[in-house]
Parts: sequence; C-alpha cells; structure tokens
Amino acid sequence: MLQFIIPLIAVVMVGVGIAIETPTNALLGKTWGSALWASLLSFVVGALILGLAAAVTRPRLPQGWITAAPWYAWIGGLYGAAVVLASAWATPKLGAGTTLVVIVASQVALGVALDNFGVLGLAPHPAGWLRMCGVAVVVGGALLVSLG
Repeated sequence: MLQFIIPLIAVVMVGVGIAIETPTNALLGKTWGSALWASLLSFVVGALILGLAAAVTRPRLPQGWITAAPWYAWIGGLYGAAVVLASAWATPKLGAGTTLVVIVASQVALGVALDNFGVLGLAPHPAGWLRMCGVAVVVGGALLVSLG
C-alpha cells in the first residue's frame, strides 16, 4: 500500500507546486515584461536546486550513460521549458484556473494514449471504457472551468 501512497503524495505535492508556480512565473513575467526571462529564471533556480540535491546525495551515473538512452530521451527539458513559458505567458490572459485545467486535461488525454500504446518505454495499460470516461470527465471539467 505504501508503494502507492508515497508516490501519490509526491505527485499531489507536485500538483500543488505547479498550481503555485504558474501564477508566480506569470507575476515575474508581468513584472519583468517578459515571460521568457521569467521562465529562464525558473529553470536556473530549478537547476541550482537539483545541482545542490545531486551534490548532497551523490547519485552515480552508469557506465556509458551518454549513449544509453535514445536521442528523444534527451529532449524532455524542451517540453518542460515549453510548459513553463506557455503557462507564464497564458496565465495573465486566461487565469490560473483555466491555464492549469487545460494543461491537466491535455496531460491526462495524452497520458492515457501513451499508456494504451506503451510508447516511450512505458508498460502498456489499455485505455478501457473507464479510463476513457475519466478522460471525458477531465476534458468536460476543463471546459466548465474555462467557460465559467
């Protein structure tokens, strides 16, 4: 049970962090007049924190780590940068609620599709009718929040 609860708590905390990160990055972007500079600062602070965590915990990289992963595994930071930049730019225009719910709905819909086909190294989890109903509920909720 703890194997499920601890990761669940971790991702809930990440969700809370993203909900706070979106308007704080937007505020910084508004203050500085540039969502791009705000996003860059967000990544610099994140890189410093991760560097400190790595210095403290000293994780080891496996032999041949540079060539071990496929090329597309190296572009994850591109997606993260796009999320931070787009949310910093869109939040003042759409509001935090709409920005976040559209991001979440998009993530859930694509996540279920990725699970279904087992792509990018994921174990397949079929998109049965319950999962598809869940996607529909999330997308419907996104519409309600966006239109409300």
